[in-house]
This record gives sequence, C-alpha cells and structure tokens, in this order.
Amino acid sequence: MSNTVVIPLLLVLMVMIAPTQGVGQSHIPFASAELSSTYKTYGANRAIDGNLQTEAHSMCNSQGEEIWMNLRFSRPALIDHILVYPTHHRWTYYYRLRGAQVYIEDMDSGEELLCGTLTLDTKVRSHKIECRGGHETRVVVVRLQKSTAACIHVYEIMAFGEDAELRTVEKVEIREALYITRRVRPLIHAAANLIDGDIETFFHASYSAFEWVTLTLARPINVTEVLIINRLTGGKHPDPSAREYKAVRDRLIGTEVIVIQAGGSEVKCGEITSTREDGSSVEDQTYTIKCEEGTHGDVVQLRDRTPEVGYDNGQVTMNIAEVMILTHLKIESGEACEHSGKVLKIDCTPRVIKITHAVYGVFSNDNTCGRSYSGTCESATSLPVMRALCDGKESCTTYATNHLFGDPCPMTLKYLIASWYCVL
Repeated sequence: MSNTVVIPLLLVLMVMIAPTQGVGQSHIPFASAELSSTYKTYGANRAIDGNLQTEAHSMCNSQGEEIWMNLRFSRPALIDHILVYPTHHRWTYYYRLRGAQVYIEDMDSGEELLCGTLTLDTKVRSHKIECRGGHETRVVVVRLQKSTAACIHVYEIMAFGEDAELRTVEKVEIREALYITRRVRPLIHAAANLIDGDIETFFHASYSAFEWVTLTLARPINVTEVLIINRLTGGKHPDPSAREYKAVRDRLIGTEVIVIQAGGSEVKCGEITSTREDGSSVEDQTYTIKCEEGTHGDVVQLRDRTPEVGYDNGQVTMNIAEVMILTHLKIESGEACEHSGKVLKIDCTPRVIKITHAVYGVFSNDNTCGRSYSGTCESATSLPVMRALCDGKESCTTYATNHLFGDPCPMTLKYLIASWYCVL
C-alpha cells in the first residue's frame, strides 16, 4: 500500500472512532487537580469536587509568569467539551480568568492541543469550550499568562465526552469479496478492490436490474458498523462540480447493508439514501451504516436495486472504493490493592489478553479499594509493565507491589487498576 493511501485510511479510522458531537455525552469526573500555586487553602481539588460553592484559587501573577492548572482523568477519555465556572461573587474575580487557554494532552503524541480560549465576553455562570477531534487524553490543562495581575479563580471545571475505552473497535478481516450480477459485460474493476486497502482502486458494476456484493468474514462476529468509502473521482472529471463526478458519487444511493445470520436469516442494518455534495475527500465520502446490537453473522452483503437517473440512463450501478467492517470489543477492568491480598486476575481463554490501560498509584478524588487518599501519584511504568506481564497470554495474575511498578509515593497504600480486552 502506498504512503498516499495509508494516511487517508488512518484518517477514516480516526473519524470513525471520534465521539458523537454534542449527543449522548456524559460527565467524566477528574481524578485529581493541581495548581501552579495555591492561595491560602483554596486548593485545586475544589475545582473538581462537584460543589459550585467552593472555589479553587491560584496566586496572582505579578511578573507576567504563566499560571496553570492540570486536571487528570484516571482513564483515557474522548472529550467533547469542557464547562468552566469562573468565580463570580465579585466581578473583578470573574475577569481574572479572561484569556485562559484550555488544552488537552494527546495520549499518542504527548502534544498539547488547544481547545479554546476563555474570552468572558458575556457574564454567565459557565462557559463552554468545545474540544473535539477524537483525541484520547488523560490530561486537561488550563493556562493563563498576562502582564497584569491575573489568577485562575474558579468554582468548578467539568469535562463531558466518552470513556475512550468503551469505544474500542476492531477492524474485521474480510476473507473474500464476490460480485453477483445478471449482466454480461466483462468485469474490469473486480470486487476484490473493495478489500485491498487501496482507495485508488475501486469496484465498478454496471448496468443491470439488481446488483449485490457478498463479503465473507474470517469468523462470525457481532457486526457493529460498516464503513463504505465512495469512489472519490469521476473518471476524467475529478472536479466535484462536474456532471460525471456527481453521477459517480450518486451511484451509492440505494445501497443496502445486509448481515446474513446463522441459519440464513437476514438483518438489514441500513441504507444509503443520499450522498454528500460538499466534498470529495476520504472523510467527506465515507458513509457509516450502524447495525443494531446483537447483529451476528459471518457474511455481509451490499445490495442495490435502485436505478440511478441521468448519467447512467436509469440503470442500477455500484461504484465503491473500499469497505471496512467493524465490531465493538468488550472492555473489562479490574483492580488490585497493595498489602491487602487482593490480586488482579485476567482470563481470556481461549483468546489472548490485550491491555489498554493501567495505573499503579493513587488519585485524591477516588475511593478505590475502599480507602480515601489525600494525594495523587502514578507510576510511569504502569502500562508498559502490565503489557509486558499480560499481553498475548491467555491468562495473567498481577499483584499491586512496588517491586513490579516502583514506588511513586512512599508511605502511601496504592492500588493497581487496569483495563483489557480479549483478541484471537
């Protein structure tokens, strides 16, 4: 596969797992908070305690130095938006937060990505900062730098989005793609092009009364989503405004996604009823059909019996670059407690373990193992050690000990939390 193809396909997968914008978002509590400095007893944890009557207050800068607040999740999250409640019992306190910038730290690159800036143009209790793009994060950072006396002075900061691990999906291997039609014209653009991972090639079927493609999976699965990438160019006319391009793009209309279950029963997941006219990129021309939970099978069919109009003279056609079939993976989690005898046991038999998340330490805003904690610490080796111990094994037993993970905070009882899924 060429480099020019790999990048768009990765972008497609990023779009596929991005959180639904503004719909079904949940409050994701922060596990800990830290200020660059603290005024008296107004500590950072007051900003994440769920109480709009308590406030967190940093020292005010006098030399233009940067003031910051770091907020951490105990698990990876996909953030949709962040609500900031500035202190407002005095409006002079309220405007001290003006110009603060809100970032998330991308887990893959470690780069801080700017979500937005608090302009405080209107006097309202809370301000919404949208933070989208499908980046997994465990850290939100608020930064404020001014030449005048300014402070981080807030009642509460709340994050909304989705637990990243609950959205883990797997691209399923398609073993074979077969094209079935009554037409007699020779097939030039074969169905195999649908599963070759190359968006420059495409499957083209025309013209008949009924077209369908059968995709045979490597194993029976719960089909979660089917991603269909439309043909991206219109032959000699790649301009999206060209008549031929529109005709090629609209050939996708009427395509149905059918899952064949055990015993031959069929479940229709959905149908493409329209195409997007505002772009010709991979992202613009990727269409997602979602299947109902529990739709299980090892054969997926794409069917089209809807005649196209205009350019194709009322014939049924198919013109598709690529198809991907996705299944949700069941994420499980567990914990082990230091000096308690409670161990973490993972059993994926006959499959093998894939660790997605691990933390050895404590968070101040937590009660794991039935204990309360006054500080926050985390071993930097948590995830690599867990992966070395358990990844690729059918079962694994792990203890919460400094011997394995190091001691991020001496004289404190710690715990180990981990998440995983089972793969073939």
